[in-house]
Amino acid sequence: MQAFNKMIDSYLVFWGKQETGKLDSTQSSLILIVRQYYHYLKLKKQINRVCQKINNNPSIDLSQDIDIQRLFEFWLGVDANSMKQRIDGDYVKCTKVFIEMVKDRWPDMEDASIFQALRNVWIMNTIQIMHKIPVKITDAIFAYSMLYPLTDNYLDDERVSLIEKQAFVLRFRKRLEGYKIHPFNFHEQDIFDMVGMIEKNFSRTDHQEVFESLLLIHEGQCMSLKQQYEILTEKQILKLSFEKGAASVVADAYLVLGELNEEELRFYTGYGIALQLA
Repeated sequence: MQAFNKMIDSYLVFWGKQETGKLDSTQSSLILIVRQYYHYLKLKKQINRVCQKINNNPSIDLSQDIDIQRLFEFWLGVDANSMKQRIDGDYVKCTKVFIEMVKDRWPDMEDASIFQALRNVWIMNTIQIMHKIPVKITDAIFAYSMLYPLTDNYLDDERVSLIEKQAFVLRFRKRLEGYKIHPFNFHEQDIFDMVGMIEKNFSRTDHQEVFESLLLIHEGQCMSLKQQYEILTEKQILKLSFEKGAASVVADAYLVLGELNEEELRFYTGYGIALQLA
């Protein structure tokens, strides 16, 4: 995605100018797109609180829980009371449906992995709300969100050798490109099944950019893998962080909307950078 790479470069330039105090008023307004989302710093603490509560009491009635209402209040930057119907209906329903879907397929999956995926679901639900799309769990939302724990945790596992990780990365890329790759093991089968669920929602012929956005995520994972075994400069780490955060949310948007115009691509690139930095 050439347009995406250009936007990453532009944000890096803006970031550098901000650090040295050399931004003019026009550039400052663009950086403000990123800065506006720093309130998400509050989210981490609130997310952990909600996750711990659900972990301690799986049968809890989320629609009546003040902590989850506060979480969505922070998330959207609004008064939760004014959105009570949406919070009680859409967000909470999606949260419960998603957890049930995960437990049905992977009953032994650790709670930390579920909530890693769930945080991505909430971002995609937010995009649905922003674009006045019915808030629900689609196959694409479920599958893409589950790719996070299924792939990231494997690549971060120190018990898995570099050779094994590199072999997996090559097979996974081929599957993302549309090739029918035979899975090496049951774990890979789960990952390839998630790609298949996305393909059911989006035709590769009609939505090429959807799958290009998934390849951007994959490239970020490859760079993160490289980071485990090489010493990167501060500039390289910053660029990697920008690319990884932006690619994630850009893919979120593509998997919700199917396509993005230039303005939307710039917005979601900045949105992803902000969440990564938070």
